[in-house]
Amino acid sequence: LVLEHREARRNLCMILGRLNAQTLNTHPELAAKGPKNQIDLTYFRATLEFRQRTGLLLEAALRVAASTKSYRLYKTLVETAAMFKIGATSATSKKTVRWFQQAMTKTYGGEEGVPKIILGTREISTPGEEEICAGDAVELEVEVDRSHAERFTKHKMEHAVRQGVNPRIALGPGMYREGWWILVRAKRIGGEDDGDVSEEEEDDKEQQPNPILDSQDEATKKLFKAEQ
Repeated sequence: LVLEHREARRNLCMILGRLNAQTLNTHPELAAKGPKNQIDLTYFRATLEFRQRTGLLLEAALRVAASTKSYRLYKTLVETAAMFKIGATSATSKKTVRWFQQAMTKTYGGEEGVPKIILGTREISTPGEEEICAGDAVELEVEVDRSHAERFTKHKMEHAVRQGVNPRIALGPGMYREGWWILVRAKRIGGEDDGDVSEEEEDDKEQQPNPILDSQDEATKKLFKAEQ
């Protein structure tokens, strides 16, 4: 039924094209037909706008997933966003990871050009307070080092110069975005003398309403609750 709608078919074609970008960009037959103007360019002309629009929807979906406190749902959406942004049919397969690393190594001149972050010091604190007390809303502060940043910046500046574009414009706000997701899970560790409450008392506490979860059936609510 979905495929009967023209707009739905178009979106599915655009998604499949994006997830198979590696094939579209390197297929010998397509490479041979391009210079002869024997390729319908509809997809290639529309893909940039489609990628930008879909990227915004994926980011919105991530915010909704965060409100449900479901690690599995958030993890799945992160993998989906990575697949769409990179243009791959998997975000975790060894084949995809190997291809991505090889592409980055070739493009940015060595293994130091492969995007990665190094996590440094990590601190948990209550803003404005010297100590953490029960019931506090705490902050997790993580030092992050983008070890590939220097090579990335150098490459993009050189590419801009070759195209006759001012490097400041090419690297300006909104022109280049690099997204990283750091997923954090917390588990309550209790003892007999640390003020723990029973499950009955916990259930009696007033819970903040969540429109997303409140609209689900009881079976779905139980699945989400099991992860919180």
